[in-house]
Order: sequence, then structure tokens, then C-alpha cells
Amino acid sequence: MESKNSLRNKSGVFSNFIPGKDGSVSILLYGEIGDKEKVDPTDIVSQLFELSNRYKAISVHINSNGGDVFSGIAIFNALKSSDADISIHVDGVAASIAGVIALCGKKLYMNQYARLMIHNVSGGCFGNKEDLRDMISCIENLENTIADMISKRCQKSKEEISALYFDGKDHWITAQEALSMGLIDGITGDKEDVPENGTVDDIYNYFNNKLMSSKSNSFGLKADVQTAYDKGFISQSDYDYLNRLICVITALAIIQYSADMDTIIALRIAMIWLVCDFTKRYMRKILHSANRPEKNRAPKFDMPNSLNPKISSQ
Repeated sequence: MESKNSLRNKSGVFSNFIPGKDGSVSILLYGEIGDKEKVDPTDIVSQLFELSNRYKAISVHINSNGGDVFSGIAIFNALKSSDADISIHVDGVAASIAGVIALCGKKLYMNQYARLMIHNVSGGCFGNKEDLRDMISCIENLENTIADMISKRCQKSKEEISALYFDGKDHWITAQEALSMGLIDGITGDKEDVPENGTVDDIYNYFNNKLMSSKSNSFGLKADVQTAYDKGFISQSDYDYLNRLICVITALAIIQYSADMDTIIALRIAMIWLVCDFTKRYMRKILHSANRPEKNRAPKFDMPNSLNPKISSQ
């Protein structure tokens, strides 16, 4: 079985993918899009190529308010050009450049509570009038590029896209509206506990929190610790300590999607310290056991003769 730790990005182990049980894998585009943001184009594109060689199907799940346009275009092109069996799922919000990524041309599904949003490119600069003209020209070129990128999926011409969506307003589209417009292939999620009149922020936060709960449960650590305790492999104090450690791991998994990088680094250091402390506790136990009189040590188990052959002098 392949180890998750064998797949790494430039800053460590990839944390935004979840292997499935049927030979599939889910990539999570959750959070801000941009260099060194939660959805980093360098990491996502590298990850996409790597996972394409390992899994037969890839599901890309989106819950993002957007971010850097150029980063989004890089992710869009990587998804669109990939030969892998890719499907896109808008779990909560796909706004701005995240909405453009969703419309890359692969099979697209929206949760019934999800929202898709398309609007003008935004930007700014400081300088003289020529600098300002250059910025306006850059924005107009980007809007032309985006209109061309999503025109096929939207079944409209580039000019129609520009007239519809680049008029200075935010165009929010529900799942049902997207289905009626032919933008998506289906609607999912009929059992979500989302507030009926929830805002876009409510939807975004709901699916972020749901993901964190799912990831913390997927560790399976709590069940393993309970089994070890029930079978007498660990003491009551070890059981309590391990459960506290699991609480910290779960908290770190949740916080890392909302905290800044300095906070995340500090929390990871705390996690390392806790693991090292736990290791030292067990090393002390092992050394203490080794120094006890033979009669007070735990019983030894001899291997069966068939597995422990003796050399005869005959």
C-alpha cells in the first residue's frame, strides 16, 4: 500500500487530498487561491500529475471564494488538459476565479446548497497614467481570456459571456439555476444540514467545518486507542494521554485551514513536542522494565519449534 507521506509538496506532505476506497482520490480546493495560499497552484498542478499516475479517478472538490487570477488560470489549464478521469464538485462556494476553475470542461456537479459566482476581474496599481492604462488593459485582456475559457462550457460566445458576467456585478448562481442553464451535469447532497436561508458565508463555513470533521474522523486514531485499551495493551494513564493527544491532532487539522502560516508553524512545533514527549514516556517505561528483576518482568513468549529451529550436534 502506498504511503500518503510519499507524496510531497515544496513545503512538506500534501494535506489536501483524501484517497478513496475504490481506487479514486479527492483533491480539495478549499480556501484562498494563490501562491503560498491554501490552494497553491504549484502544489495543486504537481499533485494533479502525481495522483493521475496513481489513481483511476480524481474528484476535485471546491469551496473557495477565489483569489489570484493567474494562479487560477494555471489550475484551470492543468485540469482541462489532463487525460485523467476528472470530475469537479462544488461543495459550497465556487466564486470568482474558483468559479472559472469549476467551469474547466470536466464533469461538473454542485451540491444543492452550493453557489457559483462569476464577475469582473479586479485589480489595482499605483503609478502614473500610463501605469493605470496598462492595468486597465491587463484586466480587459484577462476578462477576454476568461470569457474564452468558459464559453464552451457555458454554451455561449465569448462576447455573450462578457456582456452577461463582466458588467460590474457579482452574478450568483444556485445549483438549480446552473442545471437549468446547462452549466452542470447534476446536483448532489440531499442530506446536508445547511440553514435554509443561509448566506454565502454560512454555506462556505459549513462545508469547511464538515471537511475538518470528516478528516479528523478519518484518522481512526480514537478507535485504535480504544481497542488497545480494551485488550490491555495500554494502561489507563496511557489511554488518557493518547486521547488528549488525539484532541490536539484534531484541533490542528481544523485550525490549519483558518490560521496564518506563523500560527500553523507554531502549532506543528507543538505537535512535534507532544509526540516526542509521548515517545520519551515509553522509552522510560522500556528502560524501567529492562532494569527490573527477571521475576517481575512481563512473561516472554517463545517461538514454536518449527519457527525456532535448534542446531543439533548429532
